[in-house]
Amino acid sequence: MLSRIKKHAGEISKLYLWLPELHRKIVLGLTLFCLLLLVLPTASSSNFQVLNMPKLDDPQYQPIAETVHETINLPDYEWIVANGDTLGELFSLFNLSSTMSKILEADKNVLTLDVINKGDKYLFWLSEIDDFSSEQVVLIKMEQVLGIEHQVAFVRKGEGFEYKETLLEGEWRQQRIIGEIKKNSSFYKSAVALGLPATDVAVIGRLLKSKINFSRSTAAGDKFQIVLSSQFIGDQPTGNTKIEGVRFFNRSNVYSAFSYKGNFFDSKGEGLERAFTRYPVKGKFRISSSFNPRRRHPITKLIRPHNGTDFAVPTGTPIYAPGDGRVKRVVRHKYAGLYIEIEHSYKYRSRFLHLSKSLVRKGQRIKRGQKIALSGNSGASTGAHLHYEFHVNKKAINAMGSKVPIAIGVDRKSMLAYKRRVSDLIELMESKDISSIKNTASHSG
Repeated sequence: MLSRIKKHAGEISKLYLWLPELHRKIVLGLTLFCLLLLVLPTASSSNFQVLNMPKLDDPQYQPIAETVHETINLPDYEWIVANGDTLGELFSLFNLSSTMSKILEADKNVLTLDVINKGDKYLFWLSEIDDFSSEQVVLIKMEQVLGIEHQVAFVRKGEGFEYKETLLEGEWRQQRIIGEIKKNSSFYKSAVALGLPATDVAVIGRLLKSKINFSRSTAAGDKFQIVLSSQFIGDQPTGNTKIEGVRFFNRSNVYSAFSYKGNFFDSKGEGLERAFTRYPVKGKFRISSSFNPRRRHPITKLIRPHNGTDFAVPTGTPIYAPGDGRVKRVVRHKYAGLYIEIEHSYKYRSRFLHLSKSLVRKGQRIKRGQKIALSGNSGASTGAHLHYEFHVNKKAINAMGSKVPIAIGVDRKSMLAYKRRVSDLIELMESKDISSIKNTASHSG
């Protein structure tokens, strides 16, 4: 080995001597530089120091903010209801008929799926697979969009579903409608022609029916002043409206109605709507289950709100309307059974579940104390009883509590505030510049 090294060293030496003088100097210099690097101290030596260079600020430099990427959970499928569509057909499309039954069980507590309307939107979040026609499709969430202000989501939890209802208050914007009944016309035609929704014309007729008969007692030249509020979410109208106040001038008489905390009164504070009765049955019947919005199912542990009061009544017991109103629904539901919903006003609604027979039809006007149905045991029920619900502003409340108006009339403590509201509404009706009047909708309820 040593002899081979000596041989190669000799060859390198001869090669070096053959190089021109300039090249020999370059090779020698590089060799000395490499030896110098070997003997100098490294950065790990104790004498090594790190020099901190001063930080130079560049006035043109702008640090780029870190971009935060939000995960948007978009639905897998969107369905807008057309004429003739049914929810069952859609669930069959994804082989989810058994899942629909579980959703309807949760819907018993909100009852928004039994009546679907053209234009309603449904959003579906499905399991992450490519073939939606497969029997392995799993529904994770379904959201029912009933309006920009009203959505109901059914979310999977274990083997069942729980629901969450969203109701946005938004902003209520006032507008004034002033008109006069022309010859050969009527209050209805005149008000609708000025933009008042037909449903609100009907509300005025109902409120003032004890004061004036609009079909017989009005005449050409009669004037009316109306303050109407319309609901907006941002700058988009929801289509929901409500009467804030109305004055009708019939010859020398003035008939008025003003909204205050969800109820209507005349200029003196007397109620224009009859009070509600507390119980929908006559006689003493035991309450078998009370109102409990956070009740859990004893087996599945899913939240199953009990949004009403159950009365232990035998099948065939007469059921009575707690107040005047209009029948909004008469429907058969897989779990709620045969049920009736009554719309009493903008603010109040009532429901009656598990009936054996309905004595009214959809759209029918009914009066307080009118017999509307017979109790039963229909739907998912463990025994004959009446499930009774009372809703305020589309939310269920305890019908046996104090929020149900048993006697309607402005009390003495509220009279001063009511008088101020009436004054504000009249000022708005008579003002030439509607923008100069403060918004009085805060007391409309």
